[in-house]
Formats: sequence, C-alpha cells, structure tokens
Amino acid sequence: MKELKIDKSDYAKIVELIINHMESKHDVILGQFDAEFLLDDILNVIGPLIYNQGIDDVMKSVRNIGERLEEEIDTRKIL
Repeated sequence: MKELKIDKSDYAKIVELIINHMESKHDVILGQFDAEFLLDDILNVIGPLIYNQGIDDVMKSVRNIGERLEEEIDTRKIL
C-alpha cells in the first residue's frame, strides 16, 4: 500500500493539538518528540482504515454517477 503523507504544516498543527489535549484533558505533559511519535503510531494504525473508507466512498459515488448517467442516456433514446 502507498504510504500516507500529511502536509508538514498540518502535521505540526496536529502535533500541537495532541500536546494541548494531553495536557488539558489528561494532565500529561508531552514533548514535541513524544507527540510526533504518538501521532505516527496513530497514523500507522488508523490511517489505512480511514484511507480505505475514503476509497470505498469514492467508488460508491462513481457507481451512483454512472447509474444516473445511464438513466439520463436512456431517456434520450428515440423510440
């Protein structure tokens, strides 16, 4: 499978969110390195699941578009 990539600025924002969340909700102080390590682990576990769900959603949308196009084309037939 293709490796999932996150834009550097988005990655930095997520790391900051993790640091803030852990401190405010769990009274745990995480450093930058620990937050990045946690994010990488989370991405490795749930990233493929989210990616695959996105692919499945796109496939459903494409099928629906194809069905609508087929119906539209059928209405234009000369009987």
